[in-house]
Amino acid sequence: MELPMNSRSKFISGITTLDKTAFSVSTGLRSAIFVMLPLIIGLAVGFSGAIFFALGALFLSNTEGPHSTLPLKLLLVACFTEALAWAMGTLAGTAGIYAVPLVGMGVFIASLGRIDLRWTQVAIFTAICFAVGAGLPGDTVSAALQRSSLALLGSLFALSGVWLHRFFISRKTSQTPSPANAARPRREVFRITAALGIASALGFGIALWLGLPRDFWVVVTILFTFRPVLSLTVSFTAMMVLGTLLGSAIGGAVVLEITNLYVLLILLSIFSFLMFATRGVNLGVVQIFFGAFIIILLNIVFPARLLFAEARIVDVVLGGMISITIVYIIGLKNVVRKT
Repeated sequence: MELPMNSRSKFISGITTLDKTAFSVSTGLRSAIFVMLPLIIGLAVGFSGAIFFALGALFLSNTEGPHSTLPLKLLLVACFTEALAWAMGTLAGTAGIYAVPLVGMGVFIASLGRIDLRWTQVAIFTAICFAVGAGLPGDTVSAALQRSSLALLGSLFALSGVWLHRFFISRKTSQTPSPANAARPRREVFRITAALGIASALGFGIALWLGLPRDFWVVVTILFTFRPVLSLTVSFTAMMVLGTLLGSAIGGAVVLEITNLYVLLILLSIFSFLMFATRGVNLGVVQIFFGAFIIILLNIVFPARLLFAEARIVDVVLGGMISITIVYIIGLKNVVRKT
């Protein structure tokens, strides 16, 4: 299957376009505070479980999406679907080799929510929580329940921040209307979602076989880059890879040169703000700040120097290649079927 003749210009435009209207200082500050505050308090008192509380807040804040238009009732539902996905993913991760098809099935089920445009963000981040839960170490029911409950508390905490933010903003300006209810063709969504589940299982299986640290990053990359159209998949993969390379380089340089916990927390807070403030501006830009954020965060909790930076680059490149390959095969089959 060949890309359109103007695919090169579309590709360049896709990875360089910046949606400046999505940049928000207030959203960046609010999200950073509600993610970083429980993490800082947890580290101060020696409570390692605070990272799951913070991750719950982080995922819910991202579920909110660019322009902060997702209705609060959908975000409330997301708090519970994401917490449930944490628990189910953790349990799936205990199944050994059977975790591979379980990850594919979990991603498929969660992603079916994309049938309704309003639920797209909820579906994506529920699937991500499932994949992360399956990939993180933890092999007991109690671990699954602990992660799930802490993530739920964290997401509800972040939701309270969203509510407060919108309450004060609505008193000054009128909000952008929420996304309209737009149902997508169910047959098409089912086909693409099934392919996404297969790609996720394939990515998770290859990562397990290669023994890659943080193998769930492969699946998360697939979830962010997989699109029904090859040109879009290539563009999103390019943005993800380039952003990851820069972000991992910055994060790696920071953890190599700085060991003071207080300085690391200050830098982590800055990258958290930048990550949320630029959400929706450009995937590559967000990945620069997220890459630095996650490398520093992991090194604070699990000191490993450059290991996480190197692993993230490999995982993201692998996930992007799998997305492109599966979408190419789907497109090729469509061409053959039409001829």
